[in-house]
Amino acid sequence: MRQSWDLVVVGGGPAGSAAAIIARTFGLDVLVLEAARFPRQHVGESLVSLWSVFDRLGVAEKMDATFQHKRGSCRVWGRERDLKWTDFETFSGQRNYSLQVERSLFDLILLERAEALGATVCQQHPVEKVLWEDERAVGVRYRTPAGNKQEARASWIIDASGRRGMIARRLGLRKVDPFYPDLSVYGYFRNTRRFEGEHNGNLLIEAVPWGWLWFIPLRSGEVSVGLVCDQSSRPALRSQGPASYLQSSIEQSQVVAELLADAALETGPITTASYGYESTQYAGPGWLLAGDAGSFVDPMWATGVAHAIADGIVAATVAEAVRSGRVSEADALDYYHDEHGDRINFNLALVKFVYQANSVHGEHPFWQRRFKASLADGPPVSYIMRRLSRDPSILYFRNAFRGMGLEPGTLSPLESQLERLGHRERLVGSFFADAGSWVPAVRESVRLYSSLGIDSDQRLHKGVAINNDGIIEFTADPFATAALQAVDGRRTAGEVVQHVAATAPTGKRLTTRLQLIATLVDAYERGVIDVRWGG
Repeated sequence: MRQSWDLVVVGGGPAGSAAAIIARTFGLDVLVLEAARFPRQHVGESLVSLWSVFDRLGVAEKMDATFQHKRGSCRVWGRERDLKWTDFETFSGQRNYSLQVERSLFDLILLERAEALGATVCQQHPVEKVLWEDERAVGVRYRTPAGNKQEARASWIIDASGRRGMIARRLGLRKVDPFYPDLSVYGYFRNTRRFEGEHNGNLLIEAVPWGWLWFIPLRSGEVSVGLVCDQSSRPALRSQGPASYLQSSIEQSQVVAELLADAALETGPITTASYGYESTQYAGPGWLLAGDAGSFVDPMWATGVAHAIADGIVAATVAEAVRSGRVSEADALDYYHDEHGDRINFNLALVKFVYQANSVHGEHPFWQRRFKASLADGPPVSYIMRRLSRDPSILYFRNAFRGMGLEPGTLSPLESQLERLGHRERLVGSFFADAGSWVPAVRESVRLYSSLGIDSDQRLHKGVAINNDGIIEFTADPFATAALQAVDGRRTAGEVVQHVAATAPTGKRLTTRLQLIATLVDAYERGVIDVRWGG
């Protein structure tokens, strides 16, 4: 096999496969080295909505046809012990459901997609060592199924080796947060009861005295059930054994116990580490960390697969940008570290906030430990809510937090954004009917500055960042940038559009006007601009 590549990916899970898929769409030569033989069992079956990402990877229809639809979630969580329901609702126009997946098949679909696009995929080829020259990663040493040791050199090494974290451990980058539970005990059950109708694929989370239980129905007929707990459970786990301890946890529940009343444990239980961690550095000369190799977010919000795929996509995008010469390596590495770190730190803070929102069984050590911890080292709750207000699933978040009994004032950023979204039809209609009927004004907290980001073609470019009171968005479109810069609180929307569209080539002015209309409506929806009617 050849020894020189544009990109070597260590690990064929969601992060590694996503990196390989995107790199191949950019024309990079990619080698994926996976230690196991797929399909292989892996926990992490419940997904957030990933339809736009699946479209980008070319697997949306296959995923939709293969796995259990998840219409929402339900919880025994918050201030009371009654079951609270939350359905997926979205303003994005996408499917109003997510998926519950058998990870063995899900991961295989992604890996086969990478191979179909031309990546060289070698299963049962464990990487034993990353090769370095000075401080730069330049390749890997791996072992073939026959036991032979070989080397592969590459411009970039993407470490998607999971919790093994080859590079993070070698460089001492991993930072564990003791707040997060560090243990999971789970198994797969058959002959369970399910919720009725279209909700039979719903995720269930239920707080119990020494942690919380998940209940994830799969299309195979199995249900994944697990307990997330911490060090306070270790003595009982050792004395009772995993099977007895998981059963005793289920007996402490209300809803999960009822759903499993006639069920039989088919596989497991399996005990695994589940502590949350991040890295002090996510990128360096010749290397990028992706997925669990760089960070692990507690499974409370079911974001593990989403983060892994996002890491893989951005890592491949960074590699392509440097290879093309559009972006310097130093700038690209800074961008990847900042983007990855910001996203992970936000989600770790969000999970911490959700834990602290629960007072069911609050007298027990597991929960007392969560309550005593402080959010002072993370972003404030108001920032968390403002950032969630940009998510396409804003209605889901608002309803979920309402069900947890959060104070209305805490949710005000979500409510304000929903009010803006409710005006969308009026705004769009106003633009086409009379763009002179309202005056846009950039909010005082918003500033624009030169930055790096991923453009509409999914490539890393220099462009303009929009800092909206600490929340960063990006555009590489010069007309969108010019429109925002032309908004002064005096000119009507029509005047802004006319001013900017006049700079477009004659044959493209109508199309540019329509794009600018969409830009201003979108900016209003995201709270970048405010509106005064009757301009």
